[in-house]
Amino acid sequence: MKTSTIKNFTLYISGVIFIIVLWEVLALVIKNDLVIPNISSVFKSLINILKKGNTYLIILNTIYRLILSLIIGFFVSLILALLSYVFKWFSDFISPLIALMRMIPVTTIIIILLIMIGNKNSPYVICSLVVIPIMYETSLNGLNSIDKGILEEVKMISKTNMLVVKDIYVPLVYPHLLSGVITSFGLGLKVMVMAEFICQTPNTIGYELNQEKIFLEINNVFAWTIVLIVFMLLVELLLNIIKKRYVSIFNN
Repeated sequence: MKTSTIKNFTLYISGVIFIIVLWEVLALVIKNDLVIPNISSVFKSLINILKKGNTYLIILNTIYRLILSLIIGFFVSLILALLSYVFKWFSDFISPLIALMRMIPVTTIIIILLIMIGNKNSPYVICSLVVIPIMYETSLNGLNSIDKGILEEVKMISKTNMLVVKDIYVPLVYPHLLSGVITSFGLGLKVMVMAEFICQTPNTIGYELNQEKIFLEINNVFAWTIVLIVFMLLVELLLNIIKKRYVSIFNN
């Protein structure tokens, strides 16, 4: 087990080194900082960004918007999944809407909502609409994966109540819900920043990227991108650790 872990870690680090080397080679070949700046200049910009006090306020604003959007999307999708699980007709009824939400271009949604509700509130709705189909499908799959035999035994012992939901439904569905949250987080962050970028929502990462683009500060664009990647990796690592610990506890 330890050998396998060390091997996986070594391969992961090798992949990171390969990306860094490829980046530097492309920067040397292209020789245009407006296309691909070199690594040293980007990290200097990154340090300068991290030294500014308002940087952390900007990051927190985007994170707050993302978390609130994910919470909204989670509860809406969970309610829809529960209705689809209980009522087959509702599942058939809601399927076209879920498919539409999955297929409609994000840019189209942004333009429509930007006109309807303005640039401050649009990112919330946009992000929620994008993650709802993912969370809905994972929640519904989790509910449908519950062993029918277990449910029949539960019905013989007791009626459905909060204790049954807590001890039977939640443990069986929880891994699916967490997988949906992990998947939605990465996508949600990308969509949120893109929405902030297009909507020019003040004091957000997307807005800062837009300003750096206008002034051709490509070093800063890369630096902000590194901030986003590191943050995304840390959160996904934390969520995966929580998921593994839960599965381990549940199996024991």
